[in-house]
Amino acid sequence: SRFSIPKKTPEYGKLFEHLIYTEIKAWLSYRRRNETLSYNQYLSILSQAKITFSNGFIKLRDSLISGRFIESIILRVTCIYECNKDLESFFIPYVHYIPVKSKLQFESYAFELSNNKSLSEIIANESFDFYYDNYRAQLVFNYIEDVIL
Repeated sequence: SRFSIPKKTPEYGKLFEHLIYTEIKAWLSYRRRNETLSYNQYLSILSQAKITFSNGFIKLRDSLISGRFIESIILRVTCIYECNKDLESFFIPYVHYIPVKSKLQFESYAFELSNNKSLSEIIANESFDFYYDNYRAQLVFNYIEDVIL
């Protein structure tokens, strides 16, 4: 029941169509190797976000915990994450991130979190505290802090 769309297709933007109609500000990244941002530029943009979306799917049945999820935690940004058993093994759904299984869930949670900033901040802070206490890699944490803060 994955709902990811390959980023090179015109349908990719349809996943985020609801954001346009609800006036939620969004930054979409269509990454091409010759047009990528530097990591510092990427972190700068990510640090300004209140909500991120990610998934760790490599293939239909292969997944991992994406770097964007960890970067979001470190920057205290709430992550909406496409359901992933790997993530559920280490973090608590609805406490440390928002799991979604469909476009409708994504749209609903994105809208709610964008309109309920205190809820978004609570989730971001809970995930940061949990990660910091349990999983942080000090070198990565220090690097991101130095670049952004």
